[in-house]
Amino acid sequence: DMVNDAVSEFREALRLDADNLDATRGLAEALERSRRDHEAVTHWERVIALASQDRALRREARRRLIAIWMRTQQLRERLA
Repeated sequence: DMVNDAVSEFREALRLDADNLDATRGLAEALERSRRDHEAVTHWERVIALASQDRALRREARRRLIAIWMRTQQLRERLA
């Protein structure tokens, strides 16, 4: 399907440039859409690390992390 194709393309982009912020964000979004939450969390955390100059993007990544943690009932554990 299209989401899995997107995951493959973003992974290839990151293989070529591990610090590509757009590809990292795209991969995080695609993984989240396909409910691969554990992997999505890893990439949203990487977005935060790479987006040191983009406050809005860091805020979006934190919001997406919280949504995943709420959906997977891990919010309390993560915020403790």
